[in-house]
Amino acid sequence: MAPVPQRRRREETDDSTLVSVETASSSLRQHPSKRPRLSTSTPGLDSESEYGRESREVTVYEDEPFTAQDHETRRDAGLVEETQNQDKDDFRSTQLVRQHFEAARENKPAENGIIEQVACHNFMCHRKLEVKFGPLINFIIGHNGSGKSAVLTALTLCLGGKATSTNRGQNLKSFIKEGEDACMLSVKLKNHGETGYRPELYGDSIIIERHISRAGTSGFKLKSASGRVISTKRYDLDEISDHFALQLDNPMNVLTQDMARQFLNNSSASEKYRFFVKGTQLEQLDNDYLMIEQYADTIEDKISKRQESNDILEQRYKQAETKRKTAERNESLNDKIRELGRQMAWAQVEEQEQELVNIENQILTAETKIEHRTTEAETYSASFETALQDHERVKGALANLKDEVRPYEDRLAEVNEKLNTTKDTLINHQTQERNINTSLRGAKAQIEKFKRDIEKEKQRLEDQNGGEHARKLEKVQEAKEHAEALQRERDAHKTGHAALLRRRDEAQHQYNEALPVVTEKRQAVDKAENVLRALGRNQGQQNGAYDAKLPALLRAIQAESRFRDRPIGPIGQHVRLKQSKIEWSSILETVFGQTLSSFVVTNKADLALLNNISRQVKCPCPVFIGDSQPLNISNTQPDPEHDTILRILEIQSDLVRNQLIINHAIEQTVLIKDQDQAFDYINRNPQGRARNTKSCIAFNVNRRGHGIRYSKTGTSAKMDPVTPSDRATRLQTDNEAQKRHQEAMIQHLRTEHAQAQSKMQELENARQTASQNVTQYENHEKGLRLNHQRADEEYEVLRDELEQDTPQDGKLDELRSQLANTEEESQQLSTDYQNAIIEKDKINAEQRLSKEGLAEIQVQIDEIQFKINKNEAKEKKLGKKREDALHEKNQAFEMIKDAENDKEKLEQNRSEQEVKISDWAEQASRISARVPVPPGLSADDLDRRLQKMHSDLQTYRQQQGGSLDELTLATAHARKRWTDAVRQLDGLLKTASLLKQTMCNRRNRWIEFRRFISSRARANFTYLLSERAFRGHLRLDHSSRLLDLSVEPDITRASDRGRQTKTLSGGEKSFSTICLLLSIWEAMGSPIRCLDEFDVFMDNVNRDVSMKMMINAARRSVGRQFVLITPQAMGNVDGAEDVRIHKMRDPERGQTTISFGNGVG
Repeated sequence: MAPVPQRRRREETDDSTLVSVETASSSLRQHPSKRPRLSTSTPGLDSESEYGRESREVTVYEDEPFTAQDHETRRDAGLVEETQNQDKDDFRSTQLVRQHFEAARENKPAENGIIEQVACHNFMCHRKLEVKFGPLINFIIGHNGSGKSAVLTALTLCLGGKATSTNRGQNLKSFIKEGEDACMLSVKLKNHGETGYRPELYGDSIIIERHISRAGTSGFKLKSASGRVISTKRYDLDEISDHFALQLDNPMNVLTQDMARQFLNNSSASEKYRFFVKGTQLEQLDNDYLMIEQYADTIEDKISKRQESNDILEQRYKQAETKRKTAERNESLNDKIRELGRQMAWAQVEEQEQELVNIENQILTAETKIEHRTTEAETYSASFETALQDHERVKGALANLKDEVRPYEDRLAEVNEKLNTTKDTLINHQTQERNINTSLRGAKAQIEKFKRDIEKEKQRLEDQNGGEHARKLEKVQEAKEHAEALQRERDAHKTGHAALLRRRDEAQHQYNEALPVVTEKRQAVDKAENVLRALGRNQGQQNGAYDAKLPALLRAIQAESRFRDRPIGPIGQHVRLKQSKIEWSSILETVFGQTLSSFVVTNKADLALLNNISRQVKCPCPVFIGDSQPLNISNTQPDPEHDTILRILEIQSDLVRNQLIINHAIEQTVLIKDQDQAFDYINRNPQGRARNTKSCIAFNVNRRGHGIRYSKTGTSAKMDPVTPSDRATRLQTDNEAQKRHQEAMIQHLRTEHAQAQSKMQELENARQTASQNVTQYENHEKGLRLNHQRADEEYEVLRDELEQDTPQDGKLDELRSQLANTEEESQQLSTDYQNAIIEKDKINAEQRLSKEGLAEIQVQIDEIQFKINKNEAKEKKLGKKREDALHEKNQAFEMIKDAENDKEKLEQNRSEQEVKISDWAEQASRISARVPVPPGLSADDLDRRLQKMHSDLQTYRQQQGGSLDELTLATAHARKRWTDAVRQLDGLLKTASLLKQTMCNRRNRWIEFRRFISSRARANFTYLLSERAFRGHLRLDHSSRLLDLSVEPDITRASDRGRQTKTLSGGEKSFSTICLLLSIWEAMGSPIRCLDEFDVFMDNVNRDVSMKMMINAARRSVGRQFVLITPQAMGNVDGAEDVRIHKMRDPERGQTTISFGNGVG
């Protein structure tokens, strides 16, 4: 049965000491987070010194078993003694009550646990209601229907009470105001002081809200003083209620109208007793003790059953022990098995030792294989060197042939050009010859015409003579002279046209040549700046200059465990350029190319695996297969005074060094900064050919940052440009030094660009000036041509007029003159025609000679080209042979590597075998010292014999139930189970005994609670009756569970037996019941007292007395908060600071009655 949540708590130091208990409370409902609530009553009121230690001596049947039938007997065990000591207890209680009533005590508000405010929205008859309570005494007054009781109902529901406990409705939705869909209740609790509930979280106040919907659902919100929601759990609300001991479900703590009427007017003696035990929590504590006793009974049952089980376990242990002793007597049969076991253990060691001998033999075989493959590798290396030299020799011869054919090709081109020129000249001469012949025939025809015209003119002149002819002839002559003068001026002007055109074309050509130079300089600056920016971006990033997917490839390589040898790469990350040689970084980046992004592996399996990984991450890269054994180049390097690529690099891996030597000959590539010195080193070396040098790289003196590679094969020299890289270097360099070098290069390139731009501007100005001069010349030429045309036209007009208007006397002379000119021209054309025929014959002869020379040159070129083709085929064949030799060489080294790996694995196996033999020998030594193994018997043979003997022994053991070890283990297990059961039983016995002692102690305290609370209630009741000069007694019959009152209102009567409440008037009965209620309240520990319509059955006299008595009682209850509801006026109550009166507004017009379906206010 699970414990019920606690609604009261007490503070205990141990089971025998009680500290200032204010009321009875169940310890089953205690929680570690709840604080103890101590009494604020007068010191010494509940102390041992007042009651005396003898008052705690209560008879308890500690040795009786806990049974349900005897629960009431144990509960009422002290009734006789309590009855015997009643007078004594009443006397002492009366003295204490009198001291308590007469003591002048200041009623101070409690620091926490009291109500500060209650708010309702759309609740019962209230649309919006807020009531701010005082910390001590509060009266709520108002006419019927004004909603007074709604405040108490809201308080109960908001603090977690059930709808049925309020007697105002059957469910929560019945409390929602008519016409609304939901209501909200809010209660604000004071939370000051160190004993507040989690003040660091909630602050000085705790606001509890409950929201109820028409659908019947509800929820809580626990807020801090600032309004922040802390929790919405019902459990946290119960924690707060238990912490402050609010006890809103206690019928004596919150008396609603119905409960107040029932208690004050209609309750019987048994009902009053039930109110008494519920209000003082004695009933709850009694129920908890009953549950504990039932649990104790369960333990008693378990103890009985455990005792029977222990007897069975003990019997099993004794039987196992008997079997074990029997097996010990038959243990001699195991001697032979032990002997065979020792022999088998050392037979296994001997087999492993033989395996070690086999491994040693395999290692010797592997060493022989390595020596053989090393010899083969040296042979392949020599073959490769021979193939390399043959290939280089053929390449040199091929280069010489190409150099030899180049002059013939140049001569062939010259002859072809001359032949084409001769052909064009011949065509021009043939055209000129045809033109001369045509002109000659025309001149002869013109001569015949002129002769006929002269004859006709002679005949005409004979018939005519005239007078104006001389004057007009003079004008014609003047116009002719003027036109001829302008023609001479124009001819003289034409002589400068060709020079102007030539100067303009030269200026345009120079400008066109300078323009790409400026563009190239600008591009060089941009590329250099891009490289500088890349250096800035890649600072601190090792992979910044590589493919963006390279990090993913490196991670995949690192995660792969199948590599025999981890690939090395990219190569650029293992090569560092010395800081003093940083100027060569861009040149070397171009020389190495994709090699810097490549990887190196040592075998084909790793090559295939790496290629597969690179495809998966989509980062293709070149892969080389190499040998980690460093190449010996001590005798193949140039003189030490010259820098080589190898000497300016720091290479971390021999694999990388070997690949750069093989693929780029870095040990034989000399670096010389000066271009002339580099040329002389290769082509003018006193030794003929530079020692151990394949090529030499220098800086291009004409192009900053660019390089030139000089090489020489045989007698043929070669020069190739080396373009600098336009990307950040992949070599490992000092980033700051690289940046400084790049900045210096950028500055130099900018200077060259500015100079080129300045020169281009000068050429542009010259080009524009030459173009303007040509334009001015053409404009002047146009003016001269127009003037000449006008003068010529004027001459033609005058001549035509002369011919038309005057006699044609001069025509005969003109015709004679034209005839003479034509005859002279005909003679000249005949001469030119003869000359043209002679020149054509001469050109034809030259062309025949040129064709013959062309044929001879072509024959020579064909012969050389045949040699070139033959050498190219040989060079290709030797190149293939060199590649095959290189492949065989690399494969030979790889096979050496494989053989070494095999040997290494064998040596590792030998080491493991030695360790294994040592372990097995150690394990065999634990069995016994080394014993000889019978000849011819292997471990398997011994194992078969051993298994047979085990089988025979197993048959015997089955008869006795197991081996000695098994029987010994079974005996130990049986003993352990028996001793564990005995120990557990002892634990249960101790637990039961401790629980019984504790229960007896708690039952003693419960009896003391009931005795002292009863005595205190009787004394308080008597004292409160005296407030109105009444006499009476409070009778508590615990055995019959009855509580009755006897009151004598007439103090003049001699008898103090009193009258039953049935014989009292309504006011007297209500007054007496109020005294009983106050007496019970004195025994309760809740900080809040609520009472609804307590004076409904009192007349004014009794009401005034009761009101004053309740106020005085409230003031004596230091720190308690009282909420008293009455429909009467409070004019008879004196105003005081500790009394606060809340008057409710009258009900709304037309709403004098509230529907019971929605609750009554």
